[in-house]
Formats: sequence, structure tokens, C-alpha cells
Amino acid sequence: KKNSDNTIPAEWVQQTTQMQERWFFFLQKLEDRMEELCSVAVTELKAMRDRSGDLFDRDICQVQSGIAGQLSQMDNKVRDVYEQQLYPFYKHLLDQLDDAGLPSALAYDFRDACGGRQDQFEATRDKWRKQLDESVKPDNEAAYRRILEEHEQVKNKFRCQQCGAAISVDKIY
Repeated sequence: KKNSDNTIPAEWVQQTTQMQERWFFFLQKLEDRMEELCSVAVTELKAMRDRSGDLFDRDICQVQSGIAGQLSQMDNKVRDVYEQQLYPFYKHLLDQLDDAGLPSALAYDFRDACGGRQDQFEATRDKWRKQLDESVKPDNEAAYRRILEEHEQVKNKFRCQQCGAAISVDKIY
């Protein structure tokens, strides 16, 4: 029962295309949700950090942990869908092609395209995780500017206790 003309049935190609499109759409929806969630979170975390000044502020850590947890849930969802739907479909398609004596290129192309799209999703996730981590790090430049501003305000306010002459403090101590 080997297929001698090496033509893959159109319904197999159509099913493969539909499954690939569903996978791409699913990952795009998750990326959109990730962008929406993280862009707001990064802005808010930076504002919280600037208001707090405390490197280990519990509220900042809780917000960051909550967002990181949601990203982990997205990872788990992607892994579950891949393991429950995509990989079994790939294996079934590969078996069908093998049983029919057809080249396996359709299955391999499907696997490579879906894997490449998943790699793109993971790169986007990693980018947002890095931005979240960066948003809670202390802004040393802003702290230095505050110190300079404070120094400017107080550097000429010192007086000698004996004679009352103004003392200028040029250096930051």
C-alpha cells in the first residue's frame, strides 16, 4: 500500500496548516497579553522604586513576584498545549506519512516552524523578564542627582560657631 506518486493528501496539508496557524495565533495572543501586562508593570515598578528608595521594599517584591508568576503560568500553558496537542499531532502526521510511504518533509517543516515560533515566544518572554528585573534595580543615577541637589541646597548654610562667618562645603561627605 505504499504511495508511489509521492503526493501528500490535501487534507493532511490542510490539517497541518490549520494546526500551525492555531499554534501561531495562540502564541501571539499570549505575547499580546504579556506585553499588556508587563509594559504597565515595568512602569509601575519603576515608579514604586523611585517613591520608595528602599531596595528591599516588600510591596515592590510582591508586585514583581506576581508578574513573574503570571509569566510562569504562560510558560506552563505553552508547554501543556505543546505536549497535549502539538507534539501528538506531529507524531501522528509523521506516522501517517511513514505508513503511506511519503516523504516526511511536511512533518519536519511543521515541527521546525512551530518550534521556531515557540523560540520567538520565549525570546519575548525573556526580554520582559529582563525588563522586570531591571525595573526594580536601584537607579543610581537618580540617587546621585538627589544627593547633588541636596548638597546644592545645604552647602552654603553652614556658619562658624565662633565668628559666624559663612563656611562653604565644596565636597560631598
